[in-house]
Amino acid sequence: MNNMKSCDISLLISFFFSRHNVIGGDRILQPPNLTGDREKKAFGVWSWPSYDPSTLDRRLGPNVIGVPIIAHWRSVEPVRGVYKWDHIISKIEAAVESAFYVSLMLWISPGTPQWLFNEIGFIETDRKIDNFNRKTNENKFPHYDNYKFRDYFQSLIIEFAMMVKSLPLNLKSSILFIQVAEGSTGDPGGYKGNVILSSSQLISNNSREKQGPPPLDKTNYTKYRLWVWDLYLRHFQSFIPALVFNPDYEIHQQIDWILATGSKREGLGTRIQNTNIGLKMGHFSHGYHISSGKERKLFYLRLLRNAQVRGFSIFSRGEMDKEIETSGYAHHNIPQTLYWSALYALHNFLDIWNVLVNYVSKPQLQSIFQLFNRYAGQRDPILSRHAFIAFRQGLDASDTFRFPVARFGGAQRNNKFRYKAIQTAFSHLGARLEDVDAVIGKAMVNRHRKGYNDVGWKIFDSDYQRHLYLLPSSKSIPLWHVYDNTSTESSHFVENVAVNNSTLYGRFARAINSSQHLDLAFTSSFFQLHISKFLQSRSSALLIHLKIAIIYLDRGTAAFAIVPANYSQQPKNYVNYKNEKPPSTATIIRCTNSGQWHRHVSYLTLQLNDIKQQSSPTERCPHISIVHLGSSSSMDLPLIFHLVEIQDLSSVYSLRRDYYSKTVIPSVSPIAVTPSPTVNSKSISSFQEFHSYYPKSPSSNQQQHKHRKDLIIQANSKMKKTHKRKRKAHYPQGLFSF
Repeated sequence: MNNMKSCDISLLISFFFSRHNVIGGDRILQPPNLTGDREKKAFGVWSWPSYDPSTLDRRLGPNVIGVPIIAHWRSVEPVRGVYKWDHIISKIEAAVESAFYVSLMLWISPGTPQWLFNEIGFIETDRKIDNFNRKTNENKFPHYDNYKFRDYFQSLIIEFAMMVKSLPLNLKSSILFIQVAEGSTGDPGGYKGNVILSSSQLISNNSREKQGPPPLDKTNYTKYRLWVWDLYLRHFQSFIPALVFNPDYEIHQQIDWILATGSKREGLGTRIQNTNIGLKMGHFSHGYHISSGKERKLFYLRLLRNAQVRGFSIFSRGEMDKEIETSGYAHHNIPQTLYWSALYALHNFLDIWNVLVNYVSKPQLQSIFQLFNRYAGQRDPILSRHAFIAFRQGLDASDTFRFPVARFGGAQRNNKFRYKAIQTAFSHLGARLEDVDAVIGKAMVNRHRKGYNDVGWKIFDSDYQRHLYLLPSSKSIPLWHVYDNTSTESSHFVENVAVNNSTLYGRFARAINSSQHLDLAFTSSFFQLHISKFLQSRSSALLIHLKIAIIYLDRGTAAFAIVPANYSQQPKNYVNYKNEKPPSTATIIRCTNSGQWHRHVSYLTLQLNDIKQQSSPTERCPHISIVHLGSSSSMDLPLIFHLVEIQDLSSVYSLRRDYYSKTVIPSVSPIAVTPSPTVNSKSISSFQEFHSYYPKSPSSNQQQHKHRKDLIIQANSKMKKTHKRKRKAHYPQGLFSF
């Protein structure tokens, strides 16, 4: 039993994914369209916690997409059978007036009505403080398996659905999703704290009549959760765009329910459910540089591809809660924490990021929220216009290849000596380890660390990025805590005072000297429309126009160049251009030794040539190099970089959505989707992949139909040839790179 309790989560992940096939490739489909209009953005920064019209409106939150409205059971049913929804409706009206989208959540506990406890009893725990060290008396939870509780709960959900369904159209259409809460808040567990008492009921003298049943174990609580999920689905699927669930990712029955429900079909492929599915991914929203991050992203990507092969798409949400004000490392520099948390969330494909209302209204922080909104929901590289990479390196203590046991000590999670030895080896580059007790803990403990920990367990050991990544041919020096001459590392948030960018950018960085370079490549599908058009044309070259923003520390007098690589050759070690003229297509930037972080914007044109000889999508993928050009003086210091952001300015981008919006999973709300009868869930992924290389011909309808039919036949044939191999392997090895 002890071995089972301490088993590594990777074994559970492997067990789960041995039950399902997984798609390869670099395409992750867009999240479902919740608004019904592709021009209206549902994904991005939302506020947190429950919406209060007096603290937030459109003027105060110009970059806020939506607001959550959270109600407690005792506030909507203070007396058994008497429901009061006025306070919820008034908040929805205020949100619509401020042009916010809305999500709803009804908490069972805390907030269970006293009349319910009086009738069926309760489970009492020793909880006296909440997750943020605040005193609380919310330590009583209902008996979830009691038949009376389930009757009352079902009546509550039916009344909840009737209230939402009866709203005026302008209010109802603003509600994009409802998060299902079946236990303690919206968390996967039913209780918080250790159980100290179980009471079956209270009698008139307020004494406990007899001992009640014990709390539910994981197996029975899972059965209860699935019952609640079916209840919500049954009553909301016809008129709410999406339901959000927060499954326990170590319990495969809950994941199986998500996949089976999202892919339920009948007849020739019409989806039974009209409601889309979202997941709460709290690991991606509560800070950055968190242990077990690699495992959690790997799990989520495979889950997305599992949904994708079954013909539907999933979106995700998570909140940045009060830990930003209570955790030592976060409170030490709140703007920096928000900035890197946004990059971390984007790296993990989080679609909705709920941020405390105290900060979404601050003018000094709006650039952070604009950054998140720019990339939120843009998962598919074919439909994305922007790409970024934030340079960093994580020190993963679980990596025995990089950090051999003989030198750094045994690779156990609780081996404090190993973490300290790794940090010491990189201390001259700025690496720190300030809370070793937190670094050996799991994610919940790790994200409440009191100081900076640059070493972790199964953390991301490379850059945060979206559609742009660093090639192995790159040569650079990782740096931590790089600050310019205008500030220190600490930057407490001050009202009406501009945020010093140095404290944002300098948390992580990469440096190159005169013999080093950074080679950047786009995911192979990012320019697929350009490449598809080029392959169909007779021209010998095609130009792609890019806008490139690069953030670097301006020190010394050295120069560097942004060099577009030739498509006819793979990335290689570029020569030092000290004594040679850089290519005419390069952009040259020279440092002025101001000692501050600079953001330089330039425009670059990539030329596609000799591409018809390249058979692999990877070989066709563009790449760009940042090359150190040296200095004319003796101040030949290493160049330090924080971020590269690229925007595709080519006119062909306007055709992207027209070509490819038909290949992604369309919205299934409120009308069910009926795909082509010849496309089944096993072939749909290959069909989409095939179309990504060969778009539909813009000829007559008859030709389009024939062309489409031929592609489907070819795609199905391709799937049949590889079906046996995939069944044996379950999923491709080496599918993800971190």
